[in-house]
Amino acid sequence: MGTTGLTDFRRLSNRYILLRPGQTSYDAAERIDSNPINKLDVARGLTERGRAAVGEAARELARRGVEDPIVWYDSGARAAQTAEIVGEVLLVPRTRLVPEYSFLSARGLGVLDRGNASLVIPLVHEADALDSAYAPDEADDGTPSDSIDDVFVRVRQAVSKIETQYSGETVILVGDSDVLSTIAAAACGTDLRLHSRCASLLNADGRRGAIYP
Repeated sequence: MGTTGLTDFRRLSNRYILLRPGQTSYDAAERIDSNPINKLDVARGLTERGRAAVGEAARELARRGVEDPIVWYDSGARAAQTAEIVGEVLLVPRTRLVPEYSFLSARGLGVLDRGNASLVIPLVHEADALDSAYAPDEADDGTPSDSIDDVFVRVRQAVSKIETQYSGETVILVGDSDVLSTIAAAACGTDLRLHSRCASLLNADGRRGAIYP
């Protein structure tokens, strides 16, 4: 899959900061939860640890001089709660907290959904490294099964939409790790098959609230 349109930051009119949602109850249990039918369930929202990590990440952004950003976030509960905390810390007006209903949705992992994340995710990324078109088998319950190529199509649409609507803004993108690592890989000109190397940067401090500058 080519990455035309995201490979040169000089072609983007906005500054982008990538931020993962804070830890959720499913994250704490190391369970995968990629079925979009569940993403609005507030019971799957942030843990206290997750809220604390997001707050610290937002304060770090403030220390780095981030002011009056646009926060563009996946509409699921965990990302929405993350965006709310960022908005509170950075004093972002409600009009600049923008939900996105499909392009930033978590990567669907099909039959691997509900599996043990610490075991499954490394295997998925190994498969990605061989073929960006790799996708897990489809599930009987309707959980989508996405390849990194599929994710890239969505994130390219998201960035294109933002670039059309804004210019010269700082935009914080809040979304799932594979979504953000795909954006980072494409923007830096890295082969999409190696996107998980960008994911390791996103989680460099070991917290769900880690930022990618």
